[in-house]
Amino acid sequence: MSHITKIETVVTNLDAVKAMCARMGWEFCEGQKTYKWYGRFVGDTKLPDGLKISDLGKCSHAIKIPGAIYEVGLREQEAGKYIFAFDYWGPGGLQAAVGQGGEKLRQLYSLEISKITAQKQGHMCQELPQENGDIKLKVMVG
Repeated sequence: MSHITKIETVVTNLDAVKAMCARMGWEFCEGQKTYKWYGRFVGDTKLPDGLKISDLGKCSHAIKIPGAIYEVGLREQEAGKYIFAFDYWGPGGLQAAVGQGGEKLRQLYSLEISKITAQKQGHMCQELPQENGDIKLKVMVG
């Protein structure tokens, strides 16, 4: 079964994606034009807005996650602006790493983009792991 989703976060900084991948032990595959998914659309779910069947599995870059069969694609929507797309069907193995709807992926990207933005402004960042697994980012004005 194919169950493709796109994450509504607009990715504008590939360095943040690379940092997120490095943090998690994932492989950023720059320039990879396809991502692994079920391989065919079976029609049991609605396609994400803005995607056609012919778009499925196509990307500008991909992310390989150890232990997962499927991959995450970064699809360029317009110059320098990407979305994450992936097949969330359980046997593909991505849910544990990125969350059912990609919420973990969105949070990790947001953390890295926040750190990059703060550091560009001359601030220091400290990550404070929380008991529930979240990470609080402390930004100190430098």
